[in-house]
Amino acid sequence: MNKAPIIKGNKVLLRQPKESDLIDSLNIEENEELIRMYGGDIRNLSPKTKERAQRFINAI
Repeated sequence: MNKAPIIKGNKVLLRQPKESDLIDSLNIEENEELIRMYGGDIRNLSPKTKERAQRFINAI
């Protein structure tokens, strides 16, 4: 993990990923708009897995 700064505003907090983000990612319902927003392809969606969520967290 790098040493990027934490940026905090009234309605947003930008920070490095943390361990609990993995569980949060698994619990969030997949949304086609969010998938496209993050550059994903909605044509071949597969079920969420812990490994896939970990790859996503590592990528960001």
